[in-house]
Amino acid sequence: MPFGAPVLVSELVDVQQSSNPTLAADELELFLVRRPTGNNAGDIYQTKRAATTATWDPPVLVNELSSAADESGLFLSRDALTMWFASARAGGHDIYTATRPDRSQPFAAPVMVSNLSSLSEESSPAVDAAQLYYLENFGAVPRDLRASRRASTADPWPVPAPITELSNPADDSGPAPSPDALTLYFTSDRTGTQGGQDLWVSTRPTILDPFGAPIALVELNSAAAEITPWISPDGRVIYFASDRSGVVSIYRASR
Repeated sequence: MPFGAPVLVSELVDVQQSSNPTLAADELELFLVRRPTGNNAGDIYQTKRAATTATWDPPVLVNELSSAADESGLFLSRDALTMWFASARAGGHDIYTATRPDRSQPFAAPVMVSNLSSLSEESSPAVDAAQLYYLENFGAVPRDLRASRRASTADPWPVPAPITELSNPADDSGPAPSPDALTLYFTSDRTGTQGGQDLWVSTRPTILDPFGAPIALVELNSAAAEITPWISPDGRVIYFASDRSGVVSIYRASR
């Protein structure tokens, strides 16, 4: 079933660029990255609302996750207690994680996931129910999606490997897996886009099978750029960023 027409989340529009939306499963808490236009140093912001029918509160800076360096590629765990993101605070984009005891408390100091760090730059972490870890090779052009799978959450992450069936000469980024790991949404400028970066989706029958040929989400795409999707656990709501309004802002669509 296709998504309905995307709607601008007007209360989150700002003179700064807003991207990388990631939400709690109940859709009452949202984190995003904001960066001044023309500035590569993004910071992490948080907003809340009382109900899914309510508007979002003004976003506030999450001091414990932000730094003077660039933060990007956010992914909030389904229980909303672990944040994954990329940061250049150590000199290159690496993957960090931070936890909190409950949603009323601040996150602890972020920790670099050293097993996933390399001489290249990493970004856009996303963890699903099958312990599959997606990321992009941020320093490479074009960027490719990669994955690392571990036997249990107590084990270290193996070295990420390319998702070969999705690799191509285009630039792929912003992976957003479904909770069951059978559907992967992402951003790509591969052949078939409506204009630059667009949203795509790929599925597979089991986690042991390769992903199928990606399909462009034409109902969400435009001649502008569509990036950094987030998909709800039931697959019925999607948030993403687009510059179709003239500044990168957050959009929402449902089905």
